Order: sequence, then structure tokens, then C-alpha cells
Amino acid sequence: MTRYSNPGCALALAALACLPAGAPRAALPSLPQDFPDVLDLHVPVQETSASIPNAFFDQGSWCGYSLNALPEARLGFVGPVMPADGRASTRESVAELEIHDATTHQRLEVTGIHSSALPGRLVQQGKLDNLDIAETLIFADAHQALIRIELGAGAARRITFVVRGGGVGHYEAHGSEVLETKTGTPFQVRTALAGSDATVQIDADGRGYRLVADQPLELSEGARVTMYVAQSCRLGPEPAAVAAPEAAFVANAGRWNGYFQRIFAGNPGLLRQLRYRRVAVKALETLLSNWRAARADLLHGGVLPSYSNPEYHGFWAWDSWKHALALAQFAPELARDQIRAMFDYQADSGMIPDVIYPDRTENNWRNSKPPLAALAVWEVYRHTHDVGFVREMLPALLRYHRWWYANRDHDGDGLAEYGSTDGTLIAAAWESGMDNAVRFDQTRMVRNGPQAWSMDQASVDLNCFLYIEKERLAALASVSGDRGLAGELRAAAAQLSERLRHRFYDGQGKYFHDITLQGHRYVGGPGPEGWMPLWARVASREQAKGVAALLRDPAKFATYMPFPTIAADDPAFAPRKGYWRGPVWIDQAYFGVRALQNYGYRTTAARLCEQLFENAYGLMEGAPIHENYDPRTGAGLNAPNFSWSAAYFLLLLRDE
Repeated sequence: MTRYSNPGCALALAALACLPAGAPRAALPSLPQDFPDVLDLHVPVQETSASIPNAFFDQGSWCGYSLNALPEARLGFVGPVMPADGRASTRESVAELEIHDATTHQRLEVTGIHSSALPGRLVQQGKLDNLDIAETLIFADAHQALIRIELGAGAARRITFVVRGGGVGHYEAHGSEVLETKTGTPFQVRTALAGSDATVQIDADGRGYRLVADQPLELSEGARVTMYVAQSCRLGPEPAAVAAPEAAFVANAGRWNGYFQRIFAGNPGLLRQLRYRRVAVKALETLLSNWRAARADLLHGGVLPSYSNPEYHGFWAWDSWKHALALAQFAPELARDQIRAMFDYQADSGMIPDVIYPDRTENNWRNSKPPLAALAVWEVYRHTHDVGFVREMLPALLRYHRWWYANRDHDGDGLAEYGSTDGTLIAAAWESGMDNAVRFDQTRMVRNGPQAWSMDQASVDLNCFLYIEKERLAALASVSGDRGLAGELRAAAAQLSERLRHRFYDGQGKYFHDITLQGHRYVGGPGPEGWMPLWARVASREQAKGVAALLRDPAKFATYMPFPTIAADDPAFAPRKGYWRGPVWIDQAYFGVRALQNYGYRTTAARLCEQLFENAYGLMEGAPIHENYDPRTGAGLNAPNFSWSAAYFLLLLRDE
């Protein structure tokens, strides 16, 4: 793999490139067509597998498509893949184009087939004799993929064509379309030539289909012919056919151009450098490929953690707030819906569940997740100035904020603990988001009341989140016109800030730690929770100096890929075995970079930030963004195509 290394540019985070003074600078690419194959979506043909391939999703579709593995043997696309229901097949195909000479009936061989993934579309080209062929796949909406087939004649031709497809389902003619049924999935797939009355022929074994045009095509020299194939994948009634297919392509281009204009507006932060723009596009594509429309008991659309893991077919609270922070910058309506989706299930107590699913009986009410919801709403407001959304969300946000103190403050000292509704430590650890972190190894549970339990330690990161929530709630209250409430929240934030400085800082170790409820002993070795007071800007300058020393230390947190979730010299450090016992999580790394920036350690922050990008294996090439990374090698770990990693890579790129 290529490693990009240029010592002269090592800290040029604000530079366009390392060019001599006065040298001409080429315009930075800023349109979707400038970024082919940022993610490699070519997959081999195989049987149904639990390993879900990289795929293209858009508009909230629950079904996706890929490209045939290189070298492509035929025209057409792979799909639909349906990872949300625990299955994925790359034996399925759509729009395999077969062309015959109408006079001799001889099949004409297509050569020079090439395909690529562009942001918002899959494209494919081929040639035969004097005929150019192009296929383009987009999503017309959340339920329908639309494929445009273009034929350009270099000489007069008379041809017939067949559009083939099939794979692992069972196919039947249904009027002028194909109806596909599959075992083990609730989705129904329909395929037709859009705007055509073509006849449909079904293979005898029901394992494939052929869409055959009624009449041969008479092509004069220079003629161009455009056809469309529509494939829907949905539950319930079939959607109306796309009335104006080409208008859908125009709308698609406009929408994606809008995303790019917003992402690259002003060339902020690292996006002044050409080579980082591809990472921004990869992050954008990752988030939108995990976008899923409202379905069944998911009442609003949102973003999955990763379509590559079939277990991740719901919306998680902590993930949702993080996704919304990035989405607010380029897709604010989706950011709003991501937040609303979780608050659709807010309990009367104010609690937000850990995770919600298309089947609400699977929702996890054993725990919640760290509170970043007000921060997410504030970011939506900051980018949209949507006062109506603020007023819609503020009462629910206040109930959620107060729930923490009513249910997760065992000793009533104003410092909250992670906990659970069922008294189990595992659910309490889930509530922290850091499931098996070392700081919870010796933790016990204490009861607060009915369906309310706490860990026997107050967590520094939780109280930093609650501090930020108070600050953002105060700002939102001001926007809504309630100055009295804003003043109360700011006063409460100032009081909590003081407690954070004095209760969680270990002056001997010069680091912030969780503290036990009894005896206020410091818990665990150094972890990412310890730099959160710097991210929240509540640490003193002297305290920040101690924390920054550990963040700069290669033996602790300044590893090859920096900011591991436990110091690298800790005996429990195990990146390949421990989910939160060593791997680098990009959200925590973002908090670390911002922590250093907030207290003036900008050179260190710039260097460590650059290492996150340069040393994440494959990030600058076609590899997907991973759930987390090995701090020693940069290898991607756990789920690929991971949304919150994409969100925080994007935030790092856009931050000054």
C-alpha cells in the first residue's frame, strides 16, 4: 500500500499543497464526477454470505448495488443486496445487457467494459463494433433504483436487445414487469423497462428473467437511444412508476452537487489540501450509504452504524447524535430526522433507549447512551437557523437531561453515573458506550429506585457530556426566547464545571479519572475519558498541561495511530482482542485533537491529527472507513463502512 509521506508538508494543515511561493495552484476538485472509486464497490460473484460486500445505497434505500469484480465480464450491476435482514448475495444481477444483430440474430460481443462508482451513481461503459454503450444506476427515491441505458451508433445498425437479470430468488411475469420473491426477507422486488410495454420472458427454472423489447431498434449513423430499467425494493404497496426518468437523473445530480458545495464551502481546515478531499468524499458516501428511510417501527429516517454488519439494522442513540453532528453540515433534513427517530421513543420519564429497530419489540430499554442530543440539535440550528426545530426539540431535550439526574445520581451530589434499568453491569457498560473499558473491571451496581441503577463510580466523561448539554441547552433556550431558563442552565453549567475540576483530577498522576462513590478513589489507568475535560473546556491550564503530556507521549497515547482507548503501556492494552481496550475510535480521537487545540497545543494536535489520516490503513485509497483501528499498525478493525468514524473524520477535516 502507498504511504503518503512528505516531511516538508508534515504540519501544513492550512496549506493547499507544498508549492513554492508564487507557484500556480490548480483549482481543487469539488464535483462528484471528480471523485471516482473513492470506495471500491467491485465485488466477486458468490453465493449468499454473511459477509456483506461494499455496496451503493442512497435516498434511504434498504437495498443496495455493487459493481462486477474486475475485470468485468459483462454489463450490468450486482444486486439488490439486502444486508439489513441478515443476508447478502452477490449472485443477483440487474440490467445485464445483451445485444443481437436483428438481421443475422447473432449475439454481438461487448468489449472494453469499464465500471466505476461515482458519488451518487454507479456507471459502466462498453463498446461493440460501431456502438457505444453506457449504463448508469441511481436511486430515484428510497424504494426505486433507476438504470439508464444509452446506445450511441457510429454507423447505421439494426439491433435487438435483451435486459437480463436474476440470481437466487424466484421470478414471475406480472404484467409487463418481473416480480421477485425471496425466502427469508420481507422485501418484494419488481423490475421493468420504465416507460415501455416490453414483453417479459421468464427462464424455465424461474431463476432469472429477460426483458425483451417488442421491436428491433433502427439506428442511423450518429443516433443515440436511451432506455430505462426501474427496480423497486420495498415492503407494502408497489410505488408509482417513475413518470419522468431523466428528471430523476437531473434531480439526483442537483442533490449530490449540493452536498459537495456544502462540504467544500470555504475550503475549511484540511480540505484546503487536495489529497484530503477524497477522504471527505469517502466519509460523505459512507454516511449516505448507511442512510435508511422510515420503515415499520422506525418512524423517521436515520443512519445505521454500518450496513456491513447485519446486526446493525437499527438506530443507536449515541451513534445518532454523532451522525447528526456531521449531517448537519451537508444534509440537515436527514440530521433532523436522525434526532427525531430516537425521540419518537422517549419514555414518559425522559429516557431515550439505547437502540431502536424496525420491530419495536427488539428495542433496548436496559440502558440509554451518553447524552449528546442537545449538542446535535445545536449543530443543526447553527447550520440552518431553524428556530422551529429548536422549539420542537427543546422540551424533549430538557426531559432527557433531567432524567440523568433523577435516575443516575446515586448520592445526589450533582455528579452522574452510568447505569441500567435492570441492575446489570453489562447494560451499564453499554450505557457508557465503552462496553468493556478497563475502568469498569471492578465496578459494582447500586440501586437508586425502581428500574434505576447506577455504577458505584461517577464517570468523568459522562459529566463532561452533561456539562456540554447544559451549555447547549442554555443556547437553545436563548434561541427559543426563554432567557430565564438559559440563565438557570448556565449557572448550573458553571457549578458542574467547578465540580469537574476538583473531583476528577488526580494531581499526582496529572490526569482525570472516574471516581468511586465511596471514598472518591480514582478508578483505572489513563483512558480517553481523561481528556474529555479538555474537550469540554472545563480543565484548568495546569490540569491541561498534565493531560497534554500524556497525549504527547508515544508510550501512552501518541502511538503510530494516536489516541488508543487505553494507554499503550497499560498491561490491559490489547487492540486486537479488546473492543475498548486499545483500539483507536475516531470519535475519541476527535475529542483528543480538540482537547489539545482548546488549550493551545496546536502543533501537537496538528501532528496527531495528520497521523490519524496518514496511518489509517487504506483510508487514502479505496478501503472503507472502519469501526476502529489498531494503534500499532493502523489496520482497520471490526465493522467496515462505519458511520460515526466517517462523521468524525469529516469533522476533523472541516475543523480549523
